[in-house]
Amino acid sequence: MKKFIVFFACFLLLGGAVNAHAQLVNGELTVDYSQSLEKMIKAAEFCLADNFISSEYYPILVCPIKKIVKVHVQLFKFPEDISHENALASLDKAGYRAATLPELLALAAAAPELQRGAPIIALGSAIHIVISDDQSDPDNMHLYAPVLDDRLCGRILTTEYYFDQRWFKGLYFLAIKK
Repeated sequence: MKKFIVFFACFLLLGGAVNAHAQLVNGELTVDYSQSLEKMIKAAEFCLADNFISSEYYPILVCPIKKIVKVHVQLFKFPEDISHENALASLDKAGYRAATLPELLALAAAAPELQRGAPIIALGSAIHIVISDDQSDPDNMHLYAPVLDDRLCGRILTTEYYFDQRWFKGLYFLAIKK
């Protein structure tokens, strides 16, 4: 996992100019799909975890795999804000799929310093959350996705809000090779 940290540190030192499919992290990651969400969060040792990231909103039951698996991961960064659909299509075109929450948490546990450089998002676990009881409000539902980030207290697990129909360009998208 040192390879993850060293490569990312070199990227930051070199100024970070990347294109839509630039390789930032490219390697193998072990994911234990048999763990509970709570156990995965605890293993990553965050200083803070968002209350939305719970079994209520992110049931691990959606993962058909209940074993330890090695996956090929890569981080992508897009040069400008991007829609949810275009981000997923770009990953697909490159031969990847959006990572899920268990994969994001495995990365956080395996390479804890990686998220200190920039937020890392798992679009494969994006969910719609109803924000009000007003069903006539077209803005009633918002799309959120789990994100690894860094704040004053240290490493955190939070959710990123899909604001104004786009994901912001400062995000890194964790992807899994198909």
